[in-house]
Amino acid sequence: LFSILFNEASINSRIQRMEWELFLSQLKKEIHSSDGIEIVNGQLVLINGEDKITFQKYGTQLRRQVNMKGHEIVLQNVASVLFIKSSGSVRIEVLDSFSKTHIGIAYPFIRAGSSG
Repeated sequence: LFSILFNEASINSRIQRMEWELFLSQLKKEIHSSDGIEIVNGQLVLINGEDKITFQKYGTQLRRQVNMKGHEIVLQNVASVLFIKSSGSVRIEVLDSFSKTHIGIAYPFIRAGSSG
C-alpha cells in the first residue's frame, strides 16, 4: 500500500512539473509578443494591442482572462503565485500544492523606440 501511495505522489509531481513547463513556455511567448507588462494587485497584466490579458490566482488554479472575460485555466494545484517585474524581465514564482517551488524568468521582446 505504501508503495502505491508513494508511486501516485511521484506521478502527480511529474505531471505538475510538465504542466509548469508547458505553462512557462506559453507565458514566455505571450510576454515576448506583448506591448506592455504591468503587475497590478498581484496579477500579471499584459497589454497586447487593445487587449489586456491577465494572469491571476483563482482558488488553487492560475487563470488567464482577456479583457476580464473568460476563464482559461493555465496551471492547476497552485498554493501561491508571485509575479515580479524588473527593468528587463518578469520573474514568476509558483508554490504548488505539493510544496514544490517553480521559478521562471521571461524576457519581453525589445522593440525599437520602446522604453521598456
